[in-house]
Amino acid sequence: MAIIIPPTPNSYLTRDEYTILRHSQDNHLTREFAGLHHSIDGIKRELKEFKEDVKLQFTAVDQRFNAVDQRLDIVQLQLNENTAEIRQSAAYSRNSSIKNPYQRITPLVAYRPAHGLADPDLDFFPKTADEFYKLRSPITSAQRKMLHYLINFYDLTNDPSILPVDRSVDDGDIDPSPFPYDPVRAVESIEVVLGLDEEKIIAFKQRAQQYAAQTLHLPSKRPNIASNNELEHLARRPKFDPTSPTSRHPDSSRIGRPLNPVFPEAKDPRL
Repeated sequence: MAIIIPPTPNSYLTRDEYTILRHSQDNHLTREFAGLHHSIDGIKRELKEFKEDVKLQFTAVDQRFNAVDQRLDIVQLQLNENTAEIRQSAAYSRNSSIKNPYQRITPLVAYRPAHGLADPDLDFFPKTADEFYKLRSPITSAQRKMLHYLINFYDLTNDPSILPVDRSVDDGDIDPSPFPYDPVRAVESIEVVLGLDEEKIIAFKQRAQQYAAQTLHLPSKRPNIASNNELEHLARRPKFDPTSPTSRHPDSSRIGRPLNPVFPEAKDPRL
């Protein structure tokens, strides 16, 4: 390593000395910059490792949050299923006890895992059992719309049992817009879903008809009209007199004693 002799104030550097001094300074700066670059590279490596560590930690936290979200989704799904089962069981039980055809039907909720609980539109839901069973022969467009809505709402569109049976009809009797399902079978399938029991309703109607028939054959009661003799006898009865000792009972004089006899005081046997 060359020894650098600093120039004195009154001396001048030669070209060789200046070249040597410049090279030495350049080498010193190069070493300094190399050290700085090395330090910066080390800091970059540490920052990169720190970023990767933080990223791994955030990934682990995200995975934990995702696991918690999945558990919450499962809990919410189970809660919705339990709620739907409870509401459906309660409505099914109430509908199964219906005997009067004019008693209101309790709507059953539908459960869809992607959308949760769904209540039927009451505008397209039959109010009574009588209105429901009339859907077997849907005459009006409102009845057809109601039956079609119930089939779609309770997911019976793919049920092969409600498809219409093939039958031959004349060309003049073909409906240009036929109902796509067999109404009778569709009502039977919906009846099972709602929990209705038509046999109970039929038995109730039969008992009501029997009671009405028995009422028609019962003899009418004759009015209790007093005869003229009874009226005259009532007119001859003595009037009530509060001062009379026998006024409390008009026939007490015939008995021979007052209604409220006075008993003598009992003596004490010890006297």
